[in-house]
Amino acid sequence: MQSTLDNLLRVSRSSHRRATCGESRMRRSGWGPLEKDPHCGHLAGGPPVPVWNNLSTAVEKVIHRCRSCLQDKPADEIRKLPTPEAGSSEGPLAQRIRQRQPQVQRMIARGWTISAIARELNLDRKTVRRYARGDITSLMNSEVRRRSLIDAFVPYLQQRWSEGCVNAATLYTEIKAQGYRGSAQTVRRHLQHWRIASAPAEAPPTLTPRKVTAWIMRRPEDLDDDERQQLDAVLSRSEEVATTSRLAAEFTLLLRQHRGTELDTWSDQAEASSVREIRSFATTLRRDWDAVVAGLTLPHSNGPTKGNVNRLKLIKRAMFGRANFDLLRRRVLART
Repeated sequence: MQSTLDNLLRVSRSSHRRATCGESRMRRSGWGPLEKDPHCGHLAGGPPVPVWNNLSTAVEKVIHRCRSCLQDKPADEIRKLPTPEAGSSEGPLAQRIRQRQPQVQRMIARGWTISAIARELNLDRKTVRRYARGDITSLMNSEVRRRSLIDAFVPYLQQRWSEGCVNAATLYTEIKAQGYRGSAQTVRRHLQHWRIASAPAEAPPTLTPRKVTAWIMRRPEDLDDDERQQLDAVLSRSEEVATTSRLAAEFTLLLRQHRGTELDTWSDQAEASSVREIRSFATTLRRDWDAVVAGLTLPHSNGPTKGNVNRLKLIKRAMFGRANFDLLRRRVLART
């Protein structure tokens, strides 16, 4: 045991940079390197938790793309206000999207690869892939309109506005006492829209894609009545989200019950679905099929090994530049 730890420490001390690069590769690949475990007889570095995270990410992307289903009213029935002239021009992010997205689409049509486009335009490959797969409207909606710190306080601002309080400094002081962490300028900007129309706009939806994703990925019996009712309402407004929820529930059931032998049937259904994010997730599973099936079927786990490696890295990085190797060795060998 001691000699093993000594070897681990020696490698850790001399190859910190290589370890960091290896972690980055593991994150990009989804569930890390796949190596044969001589004791368990199956692939180590099992995929259940990373695959779960990848599925959650795919579900959240679907809901974000179909986020109009989070609103109680159709989009055309929600009262909107004109944008002030001073803020009508598009910001730098919107301008980059309008410039880059058609350019990436043209390069894709000419046969350029994602990597080649990324090098040519000096963009990240994920950004290029997003521009290649999404239309300009969805990109503008998803990237330009982001949640603001003031969103949670809009109902209170509406109430105070209707009571006759229209002073931005006063309203800022009141919501700051309630936990608002934004700036006073954000409050003034928000109220400027209301002053144009002399009435506040309707509050943004309280549901978020992340919250609905959490409901979908949880066990149905863990949801309370209110959460279940809100989730059913969201699913009834979008066929794509309903399909995503059904497939995600079936997959999580396979994972919890270790029914990896039925994964092939689930993958066929996912690849035949109309939801592109779920199709992409199912295609990713095919790349390391044996590892995924093993992780969803066999009871073995290399969790204790990963836990000890994580502990070793935590101790090493907490002491980096502060102590010598002898103290590091003593801390690793200590039981607590």
